[in-house]
Formats: sequence, C-alpha cells, structure tokens
Amino acid sequence: MGRRGGGEVRAVIELAAVIEPAALIEPAALIEPAALIEPAEILAVIELAAVIEPAEIPWWVWLLIWSGLALALIVLLGLSAWWLLRKGIGVLDAVGELADAVGVLEVDDPVLPKQHVAVLAAARDIRRREEARRIHRAERRRLRHERRMARARRITTLDASTVRWPDDWYR
Repeated sequence: MGRRGGGEVRAVIELAAVIEPAALIEPAALIEPAALIEPAEILAVIELAAVIEPAEIPWWVWLLIWSGLALALIVLLGLSAWWLLRKGIGVLDAVGELADAVGVLEVDDPVLPKQHVAVLAAARDIRRREEARRIHRAERRRLRHERRMARARRITTLDASTVRWPDDWYR
C-alpha cells in the first residue's frame, strides 16, 4: 500500500467529530431520526481506518536497531564462548588429575597375587597369604613415601649459588 494523503485522515477526523458517542451506545428508540448514522458512513470510517498506515521510520533508525541487535548477538556469542572455554579448561584439568590418579594405581610388579577362595583353603595357608599381602602393601607404602619425600626435598631445596639467573636481573 502506498502512502495516503493528509486529506483522507482529515476526512476520518471530521466524520468522527460528527458521530456522537452516545449515538452508538443508546438504543435506536431513544435517538432522534436526524442523529442516526447511515451504514455507509460507518463503513467509510472503518475502511479509512484500515487504510491509514503508521508513520514511516527513517532509514537511520533501522540501521541503529539492526546494529544494536548485531552487537548484542556478538556479545552473547563472546560470553558463551568464554563460558565454554572455561568449562573446557576445567575438563582438561580433571583429565590431568585423573591421569595422575591412574599413574599412582599402576603396579610396577609384573606378578600379581592370585586370588584364592578362602573357604576351600587351610587356615595356615590363608594366614600366610594375608601376611604376605600385608608385607607387600607395607613395602609399596614405604616406597611411595620415599618417592614423595625425595620429590619434596628436590622441590624445596635450592642452592642459589648454583642457579643461573637471567642476565637482565643484574642490570
């Protein structure tokens, strides 16, 4: 639909001024015959009201609206990417911790003790097996403790005279 001239809008306003609001509400018996509105006039008002279009928005307003929407989209995507990156880094840290835990669980002994049913074995064999298991676990615990203590000594002990410091620290 094209733009309508101001004449049609004025015609609708003049017609609305002629129509009394009471004439539309009161029963026809109470209204004088001269005040009755012709159906053609009502149809003309309805038709003109449907044709009137809202004022056009200038092109630069549309440019501002779409630029704002695009900027909001970019900000939303950036925040989502930052959130996803933080979650991914958290997953990688958890995988690293899991790899360390699996490294601790790995057994250096190629021969693992065979499991036996205790109900079918003699009491002396069961005691001997449990004692061997306790000794084996104590030895593993002792070796792990020694490894950790050696690492702690290596980390915490530093001789400053043997360290090669960066040259720009001496300027």
